[in-house]
Amino acid sequence: MTGEKAACHAEADVDRIVQQRFFPGQSSGIFVEVGAARPDYLSNSALYRSLGWTVIAIEPNPEFCKLHRERGFPIRNMHAEIMTRMGSISPS
Repeated sequence: MTGEKAACHAEADVDRIVQQRFFPGQSSGIFVEVGAARPDYLSNSALYRSLGWTVIAIEPNPEFCKLHRERGFPIRNMHAEIMTRMGSISPS
């Protein structure tokens, strides 16, 4: 799929702007999103995922992480991992 056919999901189409300016015609890559939030609303990584890129999503909110996992998207919950290392909570 080309960038022109994939749906934009980010606010003000910033995902499309970045893709067209820095990665025109690139059909694969790795996109790292820190603060991934929801996978279906104002997502910076959704466009790249739809283009076949590998997305590394990092999110501290466990509820947002759950939404990613429900869609089969891998995600790292850094809040849980940091708190587990500090001994405050157990991993989910």
